[in-house]
Amino acid sequence: PTYEMKKENWRNAIVNLKGVLDRYNIPFPAIPEVGITGQEVSDTDMEDIIPVF
Repeated sequence: PTYEMKKENWRNAIVNLKGVLDRYNIPFPAIPEVGITGQEVSDTDMEDIIPVF
């Protein structure tokens, strides 16, 4: 797949997840790289981030 196809697939997956979280009023961060709006996240300590990959 091309870069644009991968980017669109990634965006679609994130939009689906955002839709689920919105139903439960769980804040979702903005991801402008793929055109997704959300809550601005600025006060995050790197030690609070848990990698999931």
